[in-house]
Amino acid sequence: MLREKAIRARVKRLMAGNPSAQDIALVFADLRFLEGCPAEIRDIPDFSAHRPNKDRGIIFDHSNRLFCGLKDFLSGRTPTWASETNYSDVSVVSALKSFFIVKGIFEPSELVDTSNLIRPVAL
Repeated sequence: MLREKAIRARVKRLMAGNPSAQDIALVFADLRFLEGCPAEIRDIPDFSAHRPNKDRGIIFDHSNRLFCGLKDFLSGRTPTWASETNYSDVSVVSALKSFFIVKGIFEPSELVDTSNLIRPVAL
């Protein structure tokens, strides 16, 4: 329960418009250890915790496709380029919101406006 209280306090600060790299990093680090954490959330702290081996996971897969497509476009092998992924800061915030509610960290009424979480998650 202590971990959930710490997550709640940090997320409240972030939603209040007080972005902190430490807060967002610790939110993800703590979420990683909660049972049932969705892959799109867990992958972010796993990716940063295992920096030498960044060779698998959702972030790796999407980033790899993104850069390969961009490389093909810039080299002239394809005439157009567009990101083919819907894995975004907004989708991660949506997953966070749902997980916070499922875990009882927040009530749905407390997470009506999560727009202040988008930028810290993107960073």
